[in-house]
Amino acid sequence: MSAPRDGYVGPNGENVNAVENFWRHVKCSIKGTHVSVSKRYLERYAKEFEYRFNRRMTPEKMLSELLSRFPETVA
Repeated sequence: MSAPRDGYVGPNGENVNAVENFWRHVKCSIKGTHVSVSKRYLERYAKEFEYRFNRRMTPEKMLSELLSRFPETVA
């Protein structure tokens, strides 16, 4: 059974596919990697997933971008 088109797509073509895709990735990662998440740290997990999800098309840049946020130390 398919849903009516106007139930999932707005008048300007907007939809919720990206949001549903994001939460699918979050749930799969929790089940596969973290097994469980406490309510205390849920926001931190969500921020991590947001960071990874927004950079999923360029994973080779993630490490250098992350490291650039830390100040260099002079020995």
